Amino acid sequence: MFITLILLASSARILQGVPSITYPIKFAYVNRVLDWGSPQGVARSLGIPGYSNHTYNYICLTFWLSSGPADTAGLWDKPSLYFGTDLFGSTDDQIRANIKNLYAQAGIKLMVSAFGAT
Repeated sequence: MFITLILLASSARILQGVPSITYPIKFAYVNRVLDWGSPQGVARSLGIPGYSNHTYNYICLTFWLSSGPADTAGLWDKPSLYFGTDLFGSTDDQIRANIKNLYAQAGIKLMVSAFGAT
């Protein structure tokens, strides 16, 4: 499920020392996976470029809790459980690096939401 938030440069305050921000901000908050049928369906649900057609430039996975990752952040923590070891790499570290690279190549910043509720 994507929740969309769009911010324009005129309404944002830019601070020194903060990495550059791509405007306009088209933000997708990914709270759950809608297609568990295949690794490609999971990738589409997470908005991974090449598997999902969207115009978001920021994607935020939910949630990092004090007890550890939950919901889609849990998927990011153990991606081999959900993607297998053929599509994006053979280890969790390779899978995360390869997926992160796909987001970066498309100009998408990947984030995780902290201290939410499941």
